Order: sequence, then C-alpha cells, then structure tokens
Amino acid sequence: MKIKQVVIFAVLCICAIIGMTIYIEQSKSCLKQSVYTVDINRQIQDIERSWDNYKNKNNELIDKTTKYDYCIIDSNHMVLEYTDADVANNIQTATSRFDVVRNIEVDDEVVGYLIIKNDLRDRYNSKIDSIALFAVCICGAMLIVFLAGFYYINSRMLKPFDKLKKYATRIASGDLAVPLDMDRNHIFGEFTESFDIMREELLKAREIEKKADASKKELVAQLSHDIKTPVASIKAMTDVLSLGDLNDEERKTIKSIDEKADKIDSLISNLFHATLEELEELNVTVGEVSSKELLSILEESDYLDKVVDEKGNSIKEEGFLPIKDSIVNVDKLRISQVFSNIITNSYKYAASQIVLKSEYKEGFLLVELTDKGKGVNPDELDSIMEKFSRGTNAKGKDGSGLGLFISKYLMEKMDGSIECENVVDEKTNEVTGFRVKLYMKLS
Repeated sequence: MKIKQVVIFAVLCICAIIGMTIYIEQSKSCLKQSVYTVDINRQIQDIERSWDNYKNKNNELIDKTTKYDYCIIDSNHMVLEYTDADVANNIQTATSRFDVVRNIEVDDEVVGYLIIKNDLRDRYNSKIDSIALFAVCICGAMLIVFLAGFYYINSRMLKPFDKLKKYATRIASGDLAVPLDMDRNHIFGEFTESFDIMREELLKAREIEKKADASKKELVAQLSHDIKTPVASIKAMTDVLSLGDLNDEERKTIKSIDEKADKIDSLISNLFHATLEELEELNVTVGEVSSKELLSILEESDYLDKVVDEKGNSIKEEGFLPIKDSIVNVDKLRISQVFSNIITNSYKYAASQIVLKSEYKEGFLLVELTDKGKGVNPDELDSIMEKFSRGTNAKGKDGSGLGLFISKYLMEKMDGSIECENVVDEKTNEVTGFRVKLYMKLS
C-alpha cells in the first residue's frame, strides 16, 4: 500500500476516535439534572393566587406550557392537573424518582403540592440511544474503511504478488510464450513491466540459441552427407583398381585405402545419423530448377555410372537428355540428397543398372528409378520409408534405415512425394526389380 493511503486511513481512524470522545463528553454535560428554579417559583406563585380555580379541577390533562412536565395534587393527594401521564401523582412515587416536590401554601397553610418531573432518566435513555447509534455509525464507517483497505491490499498487493509468483514458476519451468498482464495501478506495476521485458529477452535468447543449435546440427548433417559422396567415389575407384594387374604391395595399398574409406564412411554415417535424430527439421529452400540441372545433379549422385535410359544408354552421354524438358520447384541440395540416397541403396542391395524414366503427370514431373534387384518383401513395402526401418533383404549390409525416410521427408517439404514398389513379372509373378517414383512439382 502506498504511503498516501496509509496516512488517509490513519487520519480517518484518529478523527473517528476524537469525534466519539467529544460526543460522549458533551453527552455527560447534558445528563446533569435541569434546574428551573425561577420558573418553578413563578408557577408556585401563580397557582397560589389562583388556587380557587385549581382546587375544583379533577385529574385534568393539559398541554404543557412550561419547560418541564408537572403534576398538581391537593393535600388529600388527589390529582388536580398534570401535563404527562408519566409524571408521578403522589409524594412517595415522586420521591423514589427524585422528582422535585414543592408545597403550595395559601394563608400559610399547605393546600397542595407541585411535583416537577425529573427528566434526567429520559434524557439519559435518549443519550444512550444517541451514543449507541453514533457508535454503530462510527463502527460501520471503520468497518467500511477496513473492508476497503482489505480490498485494496488484496487486489493491489496480494493477488498481483500471487500472480507474479505463479508466473515466475512458469518462467522457471521454461514457459516463456505467454506474456504477463501488466497493470500499473497495483504496487508491482512497474516491476511487472520489467519482469515481462525480462521474459521477452529470455524468449529471444532462447530462439536465437535454438536457431544457432539447429543451424549447427544441420550444417553437420549436410557436411556429413556431402562427404559421403566423395568417400563412395574413392571406394568405387579402389574397387576398379583392385581388378587390375597389381603386385602385392599395390594391392596392400589399395586394400588399406578401401579400409580407411570404409572407416571414414562409418564415422560419417554415425555422425550424420546422430545429428539427424536431434534435428527437428531440415531447412528446405525451394527454387526453380531446369531438367538439365536436374540431370546434372543426378549424374553427380551416380558415381558408379549405373543409371541408364530405357534403351540402356548411359545418362552421361553428351547431348543426351533422358529427363523431359521442364522446370520444377525443388531445392537443389535436398533433391541431390534424395537422388544419392536412392542410388546408393540400389548400389548396395541390387548392384545392377538403374533405369531412368520420366513423364508429366497431373502437374508433376514423375522421375522413375528402377533397378534389377530382388526388391522388398511385399509385407514391408508400407513401412519401408519409416524411420530406422530396414527390409529383411538388408541383413549383412551396412545402413541405418534412414535413407528413404529422409527422402520422403524432403520430397514432402518440396511439395512433392515419393513412392516405392516392386517390379513384378506378369508371367512368373516373380519380383524382378525395385522402383522408386519421385513426383516433383512443375513450375
């Protein structure tokens, strides 16, 4: 609570106490018995002069013309005149009430009595009622002030503090997305604003860290994949060289190169797969790519020269264009990874030529790559592109089951798709190959 509100509350309480004290002191002075000596003496004289008129009266109620109520009785205690029914009508009652009793004398003989009502009791009761009412009003006012103060403390201090405490717990648990409602009217208003600024800065720092971490992992994954291609080329060259007429020393050297290439390939694969598992997504930047560029990317991926057209011609023959003339929307780097994954799998499991075919289909360029291997178990076709999924024909072969999974992910990110199927001989119903279909969106 601010100092201003505390001072106001204290002043109100002090004023209430002072007011109560003054009122009670004034009430005490009013409770002293009234003295009307002059008026009473004058009335006695009037009654004595007019006694002949009074003595003939009988219990007569009249309007009060004096400052006090009274009752006139004769010497036989018979009521002659009175102003209020509550006035004592005999000496005994008057004495018990501390009323004023004066003799009425005519010719030195007491002929009656004037009883003046003592109004102290009435005034006492009236003042008690007034004090009680005043006390109720003061207590009510103080209660209202107390409730207002409690409401102020609760709404401006306790609730905001509790809300801030819960929000701090959420911040500590890592929930930085929801902003804190700011209200400058409560005591934590400015602190709340600073707290929310801290949240925003933490959120920015987290996003920057997240992007940097993802960028680092993606770079590692990309470099790992890019290194695999030249390593595969080295292995292919060692395979070719090993077929030549070599002496023992040369064969030993080539074998050593091949083993080192295998080790590098294994390390790179482990690094790539470990990084890929941590990546939430691979960035894809789609652009327009011509069929000539697409063919060039495919040629780079085919480092063993296994890809041919339907007539058996190598796609690397000069002036040869087995992909239909078109412009597709793909990411060059990512489509290169897709081609490499498919062709590498074919090298590994089929070790045959790969037939390339293309056609236009419903707004897409369809590129088919078909090898002459044993295909995949029909029961495994639906799951072959799932993460870490490997067919039964992969036993004894190196791999992690991520190639087709990554290819599917990348094709979908480029608004395309990928399909896999076995090639079945219609006559013998035997599997004669494995086909991968790539649908690339036409520009």
